[in-house]
Amino acid sequence: MTVSVRVVFVDWYKTLSTSRFWQQRPGCRLTPEDSARVESWVFGRAELLRQWMLGEVASEDVCALAAGRLGLAAADVLADLEHNCRRMEFDDPSVVDALRAIRVQGIKVVLATDNMDAFCRWTVPALHLGDMFDAILDSASLGTLKDDLGRGHSPFFSPWLSDQRIAPAEAVLVDDSPPTSAAAIGLQTRLVEQPDKLASILTHQGLVVGTDASAATRA
Repeated sequence: MTVSVRVVFVDWYKTLSTSRFWQQRPGCRLTPEDSARVESWVFGRAELLRQWMLGEVASEDVCALAAGRLGLAAADVLADLEHNCRRMEFDDPSVVDALRAIRVQGIKVVLATDNMDAFCRWTVPALHLGDMFDAILDSASLGTLKDDLGRGHSPFFSPWLSDQRIAPAEAVLVDDSPPTSAAAIGLQTRLVEQPDKLASILTHQGLVVGTDASAATRA
């Protein structure tokens, strides 16, 4: 790399995990068919999704809307959302060691995700993500999306970078779909196409070095 890296931003969905909000797991209240109906209804409404990711509506609101439209109990829809959020999984379990190896080098690792309030309410504490990352930037808490941009300033990334006195060129975003704002403000980007091989990708990109790297990428 041409400049030293001081922070690695890592996306969540389709980068660290492909776990879904309404997938069938032991303990779910909804039937597989109803879970699929809820997921299809919610994720088929772009404006509602945007509002949810911006923190303008809460999980309770979304579940009540879906339940009312589909003839389901709102309590069951919400319970399954929480149940799934608490049980999300890393597609590549070895990425935990890879991220630790990056931090050992003195490089900050920050989770950067366009996500809903459900993620911070239930996934973050259940998976102890606060211990794994130096910071967690999520759109619902920030009220802005990763791709939002204004005159060379990213309301998602720029305030944190400024607070840490880190130049955009010293930051890398690892993402399955890097937002245009990243390149616009000067972030380096790394495309992830195989989440189940993320630890190996981080190593091959030169982000994981030293003795921990081999342990992080062993199959």
